[in-house]
Amino acid sequence: MRQAVVDFTMPSPPSSLASIEFSDRFSDEEEGDGSECSVMMATIGLDFADPSNVIGPAGLRSLVSCLETDGGTSTNGYQINLMSLDVSGSHITGSIGSSSLAGDLDLDLSGLRALCDCRSFAGNGVLLHGRPACALGRLCLSDTGLGFEGLDLLLSTVGRSLSILELGRNPFSDRGVQRLAKVLGGSQALEELRLPGCALGPRAAAALAQLLCHPDGSRLRVLDVAENWLAGLDFAARGAPDTSGLAALGDALAWMGGGGGRVAAASGSSSLTELNLSKNSFTASAARALAPGLSACFGLRRLDLSYNRLGDSGLAELAHALQQVTAGSSAAAGRHQRRQRRPGLRTLNLAHNWLYARSAMLLAGVLRDALHLYELELSDNFLGGDTLDAEPTALRALAGTVQWLASSDGGQLRCLGLRGCRIGAACARAFHVALCTTASVEPPASATAFTTAAAEAVAPDEKEGEG
Repeated sequence: MRQAVVDFTMPSPPSSLASIEFSDRFSDEEEGDGSECSVMMATIGLDFADPSNVIGPAGLRSLVSCLETDGGTSTNGYQINLMSLDVSGSHITGSIGSSSLAGDLDLDLSGLRALCDCRSFAGNGVLLHGRPACALGRLCLSDTGLGFEGLDLLLSTVGRSLSILELGRNPFSDRGVQRLAKVLGGSQALEELRLPGCALGPRAAAALAQLLCHPDGSRLRVLDVAENWLAGLDFAARGAPDTSGLAALGDALAWMGGGGGRVAAASGSSSLTELNLSKNSFTASAARALAPGLSACFGLRRLDLSYNRLGDSGLAELAHALQQVTAGSSAAAGRHQRRQRRPGLRTLNLAHNWLYARSAMLLAGVLRDALHLYELELSDNFLGGDTLDAEPTALRALAGTVQWLASSDGGQLRCLGLRGCRIGAACARAFHVALCTTASVEPPASATAFTTAAAEAVAPDEKEGEG
């Protein structure tokens, strides 16, 4: 007979982290002999990400003391194992995240070292019913002033067990990501990696490519590298353009989509499902480097390219890739995979990319087969032209595609963002009809026809997006 009694207590009011007490008693009774073997253990998640919690190195040491407290006798003690820890926004290293300069990071690693030495954090050496207890799976340390030394310490301790790792707004730069890729390469646990606002450049993009195309495969499903400089340009488009890292990343995406790696190929699902590349100052050259890789990402469900500088020429570079990922695929991506229908993209965000009427015409053709698209965000562009409804033909063509995707006969489009697109009354009525109609509609013209029209919609010397 097995019994489990869980008692999580917190004195009221709590005076400090060290005053929190956790206990979880698991008792096994063997029938017939009356013997009882007691193991007291808890597997818990802690979330201190609330803005009111400001945990420094001393607070982290107090947390470790709390986790290591022996809550029972020498024969009936208990052990706590962390399955998740979130201390985002705290200054656990003695400095504050993205507001710190490189020389001001990792000022005090005493709390972090104490945490890494804690059995509850690493989950090592503890058995429950003869099997290893759960190791840490989710770690969120965004905006904590984490530098290269602190990152290396964490990765060496728990890196290979993590399934979710969030390190946003810690400017450990390219060197930190290169170390991360080396430690976590081939990990069969990591599924979600978020690195927004970490001052990452082209070398970091190349390092992420190595992580994705490790010979043992990658199970990574979510990659967030927003608010960085992957193309060599900062947010004001200053710097020297360098797309070498993006080209390597594009090759890695194509490799994943093609079933590369013996583990990834055997799993039958080797593609990202969510990719966030917003706020990276991408221009047409960056789009050209990424396009081949995106074309192979048939498993992609969410793609965010907002707040870049693609312009009409950049979107034209991505046109074939967007057509591929939004339409999905019924063909196997690699010889190890079974043929199966793969649904297309669900969310596409192209807001604030300096897109004009040519892009509206292009999207009208590219998205005609995007029957799985649920949300399309195009706000803060110039789809209507230089003035309201200056290019009504392009907008009406886009409205026709939207009508097909939103109809019961076509797709699943339910969310459309067109704020600040210079749409006047005439074209607004076209979109109103497109979104409100319930009658059966015919599919729009072929993508080739729209692409030809888009090429004729603007002068040949039109520039790509400018700041």
